[in-house]
Order: sequence, then structure tokens, then C-alpha cells
Amino acid sequence: MKTPVRIVAVLSALALAGSLAASTTTSAADSTSPGQRVADCGGGHLKVRLGRLDAAAGSKYQAIRFTNAGGRRCVLRGFARVTFRGRHHHRIGWPAKRVGRPAHAVVLRPGGTAKTALQIPNWRNYPAADCHAKGSPRLRVVPPGTHRKVGFRYPAKTCTTKRGRSLVRPVH
Repeated sequence: MKTPVRIVAVLSALALAGSLAASTTTSAADSTSPGQRVADCGGGHLKVRLGRLDAAAGSKYQAIRFTNAGGRRCVLRGFARVTFRGRHHHRIGWPAKRVGRPAHAVVLRPGGTAKTALQIPNWRNYPAADCHAKGSPRLRVVPPGTHRKVGFRYPAKTCTTKRGRSLVRPVH
């Protein structure tokens, strides 16, 4: 009986992720051209903040925004690394799994923003043996192409198993 509910949940989640992807700030972000050489967005000039939080189909969807605070264009490629963290900054559970194909590189003009979506499944949707839910007071985000760690207060309860872990989409 749970299989149809999970199928509906997955389809709803994909629809919501698609709508998050369609709402990119295109006025300040461009795709790269083949002959163009633009430096990667460095940690010092990249502001990271949490965006809108949505919910659908048994999951929460947290937008994560990357803004170029520098004076030159820079490029982001691929996926952010996202983990839940405990009180003493130790990792809780598995890092968010990368899903989807990385889109082309995104060039950010000064002040331009790109984003990604983090899908956090509701731990109540899993049998206790498949989830091992645990509370987490923090979220850590490492922007694509950097080693800079940005932490946020983010009280949540999450599965600590591989099966119930969160999912992260490519930056767009």
C-alpha cells in the first residue's frame, strides 16, 4: 500500500524541484560560451544564504542562494556539498546525495545569483530501522568549486541512514 504513495511523493517532488529550477535569476546569470574564460567563484566573494523553504510530497525543499559579491564575473559549476551538523559541528548522517545532471556552468555578474535546491525527506515517511532519525541544529554548505564552509542555524530532524538522506540538485 505504501508504494503508490511513494510514487506520488516522488512525482510531486520532481514537479516542485522543476519549478524551483525554473525560477532562476537569469538577469544576473549567464551561461558560458566555448571561448570564454571566467575564473571560478572564490569563497571570499561568494555570499551564501538560505532562500525560500517549500514543502510537498513528504519533503521540505530548501533553496540555497549563491551571490557574487565581488567586482568581476565568476563561474559556478556542479553541486554544493550539504551536510547536517550537530552541536559540536560533527556530521549527522550522510551528506546530501547529488541528483540530476550538472547543468552548464553558470557565470555570475557582480551581484548575480545562482541557486540550488536541497530536498529534505520527512523522517516520518521511513520505518525507524531504515531511518534512525536524529535532531540536527545546523546545516553546512560548501559552495561548488570551493572549500569554504558556511554554517547556518537550521534545527531539523533528519534520517542518518543512506536510504533516508537528503538530496541536492546542481547549481543553476
